Amino acid sequence: MKAFVLRHGGNIKNMRFEELEIPAVKPDELLVRVHAVSLNPSDYQTAEYLGELETPVVLGLDIAGEVMKAGENIKTPVIGKRVFYLREINNPYGGFAEYAVTPEKFVCEIPEELDYTQAAALPGAGMTAYHIMYDRFHLRTGGTILIQGGAGGVGSYLIQLAKLNGLRVITTCSRKNFDYVKKLGADFAIDYKTEDVYGRIKDITNQAGVDYAVNTVGSESATKDMEILKFGGEIAAVSGLPDMSQWKFYSKGISVHEIAFGNYLTSSDAETQKVPAQTAKAVSSLVAAGKIGVPEIQEIDFEDIPEYLQLMKEKKVHGKIVVRL
Repeated sequence: MKAFVLRHGGNIKNMRFEELEIPAVKPDELLVRVHAVSLNPSDYQTAEYLGELETPVVLGLDIAGEVMKAGENIKTPVIGKRVFYLREINNPYGGFAEYAVTPEKFVCEIPEELDYTQAAALPGAGMTAYHIMYDRFHLRTGGTILIQGGAGGVGSYLIQLAKLNGLRVITTCSRKNFDYVKKLGADFAIDYKTEDVYGRIKDITNQAGVDYAVNTVGSESATKDMEILKFGGEIAAVSGLPDMSQWKFYSKGISVHEIAFGNYLTSSDAETQKVPAQTAKAVSSLVAAGKIGVPEIQEIDFEDIPEYLQLMKEKKVHGKIVVRL
């Protein structure tokens, strides 16, 4: 099978196109013929984080495909089913290949209303956004939410889910993406490159601040986000926790949510490991019912994966980048 293989970590450019043997399945696993895979920030982050590798790794977290083979412990009829899933980070058989392997417990059947490309755009971004909105936040209709990075994959889903739950949405993005985020439902878009973000938020909210904040950017801006939360406000940190050393205890009763959705897949607790498939079913059902849509999709060729991971790192893409195999 064709695959992009990482044999040495440290850089996205270390991925090489190779021909590999189709992987074998363990008793509780499925072999999936990959029909589509979307790019995820965790892909380039993993490539840069890994050091010297004893065995090669195929990256690719967001996978949609057809089940071709099932391990001996799987008794339900699954061969031929269309499935999508979020690959666990320690699984070396990811979606940047013609075939991938996954534990059966993590997959979700693709609703008939969705094709493989749409399904591949769901896992990392859609499941993380759903988890934040429904599992972590204590939602109150009529509140205001700040979404840092609204044009990205997670942000694109969050804007829609926030509007679905009756929230007023303020988001940051580059000016070229204003039309995109407003089409998704954002009430206010702030250009983080040229505008005073927090000054604008204070103006929009008449100095009151926001009820919720989701930060997909990093620790520094997450720390600043805490300043514009209302009393009892909540912040979800996707790309780094705020610096709590700068925060005065017993001031506003703020809740800080660390978002590490991928760790549900690697948890040793059996109940925790059920969450990804449950979340996949919930978010795909919303899309199938037309209540939210998948973000704007740009399809690329298989050989362009490393180039677009670099562009993603440089924040030069919006929506979801999907490879259709």
